[in-house]
Amino acid sequence: MAIKISIKENNKIAYLILANCHYIKGSFSIDNPTFSVSQYFNEISLENMYRIIDENNNFELISGGIALAQGMESEFGENFENFLKK
Repeated sequence: MAIKISIKENNKIAYLILANCHYIKGSFSIDNPTFSVSQYFNEISLENMYRIIDENNNFELISGGIALAQGMESEFGENFENFLKK
């Protein structure tokens, strides 16, 4: 799963890339966010989990892995098969 973030000032975009997303609620917004990130160990799946919360926008996400990729939109391709080009 990926959340696309447009950066209007310089025509770049960013993707918040989520591996093994377990839970998502609310609306993701870059307007006045108060993000906090925490990590915990899931005793059932035996893996580290990451929680991102934005209390200003009532957003919460729980995922097994999180990465941020930034660049020009043409660098990412048009689907997930070519998402992160070599």
